Amino acid sequence: MLARRMHRASLPGIAVMLAACVSAGWGALEQVDEHTWRDDFEGNTLDGWNLPEYYRLTTIDGNGVLEVGGPEQEQYSAVKLAYEGVGRELSDYAVECRVRHLRGSWAGLFFRKCSAGWLEAFIFGSRILVRRQPGSVVLSLAPLPDSDEAWRTLRIVGTGPFIRVYVDGRQIFSCGDEELVAGRCGISSHHTHAYYDDFVIAERLQPHETLIVRPDAPEDGLLVPPGEPTTIQLDAWNAGDEPREVELAWRMDEGETSRTPVTLGPRERRLVPIEQQALAEGLHWIEVSFREGGEEVAGGSYPIAAVAPPDVEADEPFLAWGVYDKYQLGGEPWALNTYLHAMCNDLRNHGFNTIMAGNAMPRPTVRQLDILSRYGMKVILRGIGELPREVTTHPAVLAIAYGDEPKVEELEGYRARFEELAEEYAAPITTCLIGDAVGTRGSADPWLIWPELGSAFKLARYYPIRKSVYDLVRFPNYKGGLSPQAIFRLLEIGAGEDGWYYVIQAFGDHVSEEMPEPYWRNPTAAEMRGMAHLALAHGARGVIAYTYQTERERWPALVDQRWLRPNDGKYEALAEVARQVAPVREVLLDSHWEALEVRATPATVWPVPRMTSDGRRLAYVVNLDTDARADARIEIIDPVVNSRRVPLAWVRELFGGAEIGFERAEMRSTFGLRLGPGRAALLEFATDEQ
Repeated sequence: MLARRMHRASLPGIAVMLAACVSAGWGALEQVDEHTWRDDFEGNTLDGWNLPEYYRLTTIDGNGVLEVGGPEQEQYSAVKLAYEGVGRELSDYAVECRVRHLRGSWAGLFFRKCSAGWLEAFIFGSRILVRRQPGSVVLSLAPLPDSDEAWRTLRIVGTGPFIRVYVDGRQIFSCGDEELVAGRCGISSHHTHAYYDDFVIAERLQPHETLIVRPDAPEDGLLVPPGEPTTIQLDAWNAGDEPREVELAWRMDEGETSRTPVTLGPRERRLVPIEQQALAEGLHWIEVSFREGGEEVAGGSYPIAAVAPPDVEADEPFLAWGVYDKYQLGGEPWALNTYLHAMCNDLRNHGFNTIMAGNAMPRPTVRQLDILSRYGMKVILRGIGELPREVTTHPAVLAIAYGDEPKVEELEGYRARFEELAEEYAAPITTCLIGDAVGTRGSADPWLIWPELGSAFKLARYYPIRKSVYDLVRFPNYKGGLSPQAIFRLLEIGAGEDGWYYVIQAFGDHVSEEMPEPYWRNPTAAEMRGMAHLALAHGARGVIAYTYQTERERWPALVDQRWLRPNDGKYEALAEVARQVAPVREVLLDSHWEALEVRATPATVWPVPRMTSDGRRLAYVVNLDTDARADARIEIIDPVVNSRRVPLAWVRELFGGAEIGFERAEMRSTFGLRLGPGRAALLEFATDEQ
C-alpha cells in the first residue's frame, strides 16, 4: 500500500483559523449547536441575508418559507442571478436547503465562494445543474432522482479539495478542485419562481461524508490498453477523526461486484490496487464504493478509456467532419480528459476530425488540445474572454466562436468585437448563423450579416427535417422558406471564396401519437446522408453535427451520453459519407460552382456542376429522395472549349473510381446512374482537349 500526504485543506490548523471569525458573522442564522447553524425562515425578518426585493418571507400551510420571484413571467424574469451569502469562510463543511422549484430557470445554492471562484448547484426543472465560477463553466447537467415530493433537499459537501452534490440524500455529482478549499456559501437564483426552507450550515459532517473513494488517475486521464489486463489504483480516504472498518466494493460496467475489507485510521489516505480484466476498446465506467454495516456509505461512478492514442497528424487539406460536444455527466479534470480520449478515439474511428468545444472541454486546456492533436483532431473553441494565449494559438485550434446567431440589429457590436478579436487571436473568429433565414432579408439573414462581419470561417445551422413530412424533397414553405437546394446554394454564394461550414441536424423527436407533428423530427440515416451530400455539393468545407451526445432524452442524437453507443443509424450514415469523401477532399475543397450544364431525371435527383481551380469539370449528383432508390438519367451538355462545344472523352465516378460508359447524341452525353436513398455520386468528366 502507498501512503499519501494529507492535503493542506484537511489540516486541523485551517479549521482553527476559521473558527477565530466572529460568531456574529452568521447574521440571522440560529445556532443549533457548536457545529450547526440554521434558518427555517420563520418570523418576519431576513436580517443578515442582504436579500433584494424579489426575495420575501411567506408561509405555506402555516410553515414559514423564503419565496423567490412569482408565478407570472414578469415576476420570475425579474429575478437576476445573484449570490446571497451568509456566515464566514469555512473549509470542511456542508450547506443544505430544501428547495421547491416551480417555474423558470434556476434555484439553488453556491459553495466555497472565495477569491478563486465558487461552485454552484441549481435545480432546473427536472435536472440538476452544477457550474464552476467564474465563467459559468457547466460541470454537470444530470436528471434529478425520481420523487413524488414537491420539495427537494439540496446538499453540497466539501472535504479537503473534494466536493460532492447530493439531492434527497443521493450523490449526483463529485469533483476535485484544488482552488476551492474554503469559502462562504448561500442562496443563488436566476429567472425563477421557487421556495426555500430549512437552510443549514454544518461543520460536523455526517459519517458517510467523511469517507471518500475514487480512482487515482493522472491528469491526462485514466487510460488502459485495450485487450490487456491492468491494475487500477483506488484512492481511499478517511477524512474523519475515528478509525473505520469498511468494505471496498467495485464493479466494471454492468459486471459482477468485487469486494475487499479495508481498515482506515483517522485522517488516513492511501492507495488500494485492484486487478482489472482486459477491457474492449472504448469507454467504460467503474463504480466504486465503501460499504459499512451492509450499506453503501460513499462512492461514485468514474470513466475509464480503453484506448491506444494513435499519435497521428491532422489530414491536410482539412475537410472538417465534426460534432458539437454536449457531455453532461460532469466530473473533475482527469475524468473529463478520460472522456475526451474516448470521444476522440470513437470519432476518429468513424472518420470525424473536429469537435465544437462544449462540456467535455468546459474551459479548454493545453493538455486537452494536446489530446486532440494525438488523434489528428481539431477544435472550434468557445468562451472568448477566458482563453489564455497558449490555448488560442495551439495548432489544434481551427477557429474561435464568439456569440451565437446574431441579428442585424446587433451587428455594430459584433463587428467591433470581431475586429478586436481578429487582432488578438491568430485563429479565425466565427459565429453561427441560421441557414433557413438566408434570402429572407430578415434580421437573421446570413446574406446581411456575413459581409458585415468579414469572418473567414462561416458557420450556418440549417435543420430541414421537420414535422411528419418535411425532408429534402418536401420543404416547409408556409413561412416563406425556400427549398433545401436553394438555401444551400444561397449559403454558398453568401459565403464567397472563404467557403462555409454546415451544422447538420442530428437530433429530433420521433413521430408519435403524442407528438404527430414535431417541430424537429429525428432524421433517418438516409436523410443524414442526403443533407451532408447536398451541403458538400454546394461548397461546404465541413459538416458539423448538432449534436454528438443526446442532450435531451426525447431527442436522440448520434450517441448516448454514458457509453458513446450509437442511438440509431445517423452516426454510421455520417461516418459512411466521411469515409466516402475523404479520398477526394482536395478536389472538394478546391472546387467552386460553375455554369456547366448538367441535367438529371427524375427531378428528385439534383446535379450540381463544379470546377476546380485547374479546370477539372465535376458534377456532384445527389438523390434528394430519402425514401426510395433513384434510377437516374444524367445528361451532360458538351462543354464549351475555345468558343466551341467539344464532346466528352470520358466520365469517371470519383467516390468509387470507376469509369462510366455513355451515349453520344446532339451535343450531349447521356448515361444511367443508380443512387440509393440520400446517396450521391461525384462525377468528373473531360474532353480530349483537356
